[in-house]
Amino acid sequence: MKGPVIYYPIAEMYGEQINTSKSAIEFKISILEDLDTDLKVELDFIGVKTIKPLWISKSLGSIVKEKGMEFFIDNIRMINYIPELRKGFRKIIGDVLESEPTEA
Repeated sequence: MKGPVIYYPIAEMYGEQINTSKSAIEFKISILEDLDTDLKVELDFIGVKTIKPLWISKSLGSIVKEKGMEFFIDNIRMINYIPELRKGFRKIIGDVLESEPTEA
């Protein structure tokens, strides 16, 4: 990812267990607003233990559906997620993860 990056510390924003649809929609809107200003987005999942599939679908999955996989790969980087979250990410948003998960 090249260009200015805005950092999202997911656990600090939403806690260790992420599960509300309202927060997913707010999160998606916030990311898209940042991307509209030509910023790139880095999502740091350190400290996140669980995420409901519906949350992933309504936030990250919705971005992929609306903007396309190439847009997601070019503009959003996900880091520091535990292996247990990888399966949920892959199921919902596909194989967009740039590297192997890291232990949180």
